[in-house]
Amino acid sequence: MSDLAFFINPFGDGVAPNLDTLLELEIVRVGTNELDAVEYYDREQPNQPVIDAFTRELRQRDMTVVTVHGVGGFVAPERSLQGRAMEHLKREVDRAATWESPCLVFHYRQPFMPWTKSEMADWTTAIMRMGVDTFDSRYHEALAQLCEYAATQNVGVYLEAMGPPFSYGQSLTQMLSTFETVKHENLGICVDTGHLHLSGHHPATQIRMTRGLPLTLHLNDNLGPIPPNFDIYDSDLHLVPGLGTVDWVQVLLALREVVYKGPHIFEGPGYPGSTFKDATAMTIQFWRVIEEVAEGLALRWCWPQPDSVTKT
Repeated sequence: MSDLAFFINPFGDGVAPNLDTLLELEIVRVGTNELDAVEYYDREQPNQPVIDAFTRELRQRDMTVVTVHGVGGFVAPERSLQGRAMEHLKREVDRAATWESPCLVFHYRQPFMPWTKSEMADWTTAIMRMGVDTFDSRYHEALAQLCEYAATQNVGVYLEAMGPPFSYGQSLTQMLSTFETVKHENLGICVDTGHLHLSGHHPATQIRMTRGLPLTLHLNDNLGPIPPNFDIYDSDLHLVPGLGTVDWVQVLLALREVVYKGPHIFEGPGYPGSTFKDATAMTIQFWRVIEEVAEGLALRWCWPQPDSVTKT
């Protein structure tokens, strides 16, 4: 059976009880959500007390952080703010390093802009005004810089596709040119099943495109493609797997095909009215059943059995 991990928000309420719940359910690996993203753009210093408090809670329980969800954009539309953008990104590397996380995830092609409810559309507008080629040139330069810095701290940088209405970063297809340009060994892909499903892409098909690249996961469910007048914040439901319409058997078979042996990381699975414990327990129960189903299918279909694998 695969190792499982669940996201905890270090900035939120109930950190200690939620960590204790995970231990009760025999989960010792965690991911961490962003710090306060709304305020982050204007904050000159990171919220160090939150970082320190979370570090203490983890150490008391001998728990491991396997991924950190980073905050911050790579390209400032105003050139004068580019240095500040890089400082913010490096601070996130430092936060991941403090928790000894090997994985730091950023949203793909995110500009360095204040957070708003309409940020997906704002990002698209900013890139259109700048021109995609100009934006990507600066984006790749900043990304290469950050990868170099992260490598000194033993942190991998992973890029995650978003969803509607962000026109320039909804699929792995759009991301592959970046990996052809910035060929850094610690640059990888984060497959967020919810984002891809909302954008009309089959998560399993997208996973198969990651072969040969470092890979991590944000696993959650939703009801699939949304009307064009909605955006990701309306329908990125982060449901317990099995409560939406993602084809999870195919997801697991695709992960097997690309020889993924990292932890299966669940980002915020829940359902209306659920408690953290109820939703986590339901996720674990579903996942163990669906793993057995996928394993049985793979054996009947004579799925390739690799002699050796590398953990990512």
